[in-house]
Amino acid sequence: MIAINKGNFKEAERLYKKMVELEPKVVEHHWSLGTVYISMKQDGEVRKEIEILRKMNRTDLADQLSFLLRQPFEE
Repeated sequence: MIAINKGNFKEAERLYKKMVELEPKVVEHHWSLGTVYISMKQDGEVRKEIEILRKMNRTDLADQLSFLLRQPFEE
């Protein structure tokens, strides 16, 4: 997504939230929103997306987000 590539995480967040609103059952939208939240250092929001992914029976992706959340973030 262009917004992420340009480092515009607020715009990426807005777009992915809209995608989740329109297609809440699409796992990739939740995964992508979670990665944006990681970049924005919004740990609480990442955890919400992790829980959603677990409820969607995608523990593989939830575990990946959990792993990324624990990694040091370089700016």
